[in-house]
Amino acid sequence: MVANLNEILPHPRVNRFGKKLVKIAFTGGPCAGKSTAIQEIAEKIEKDLGNEWQVFKAAEAASLLYSGGVARHLLNDEQLEQWQLDMLCMIIRIEAVFEKIAEHEPNRHTVILCDRGALDPKVFTPEAMWNRILQKLSTNEEILFDRYDQVIQLHTAPRCNYTYKTNRLRREDWEGAEKINREFTRVWKDHQNFVNILDNKDDCWDSKVGEAWTTVLSLLNQS
Repeated sequence: MVANLNEILPHPRVNRFGKKLVKIAFTGGPCAGKSTAIQEIAEKIEKDLGNEWQVFKAAEAASLLYSGGVARHLLNDEQLEQWQLDMLCMIIRIEAVFEKIAEHEPNRHTVILCDRGALDPKVFTPEAMWNRILQKLSTNEEILFDRYDQVIQLHTAPRCNYTYKTNRLRREDWEGAEKINREFTRVWKDHQNFVNILDNKDDCWDSKVGEAWTTVLSLLNQS
């Protein structure tokens, strides 16, 4: 899996037809609304910008892998390092599937909405282990940052709205989710186009996703 990873690490901005490729990572703690926001924003792009832009949704690698039955907290250090390395590789490869379609698109620009990005696994990886993973993959955080034109953080829902129903794999209580949410901010805050959606009151979903949509629309209009 690792051998050819560097062949797909660069993020092309323009394809051979002169059509643009924009890639946006959505991050944030548990129950932040990422998947729902991505779906709603994708629908808006298709409705309002579909003549010019095609939109793809890169699924969350972690949800797919954890559905296989692995419990991360039960892994030993060797298992965890391999798990997190493979997680990072899978994130990149899922994105590459859509990038390759965009590469051969002659008529429309492409935007890829990613349910988490390549720095997300760092939140659950000890620092020394993370550095070894990057070394094994012959990459660094600057290269991973550069894969995304924008990173949008949505925050864990307020305590009164926190639920396990939207993700059967969710195991954190609200306090644990809040702690993880802060770690995602720490990991991504130095990205050159990091957008922190702070509107997170108990009745604010429309304004929360509305702010995210405005942010995405502004980027597409600039591109």
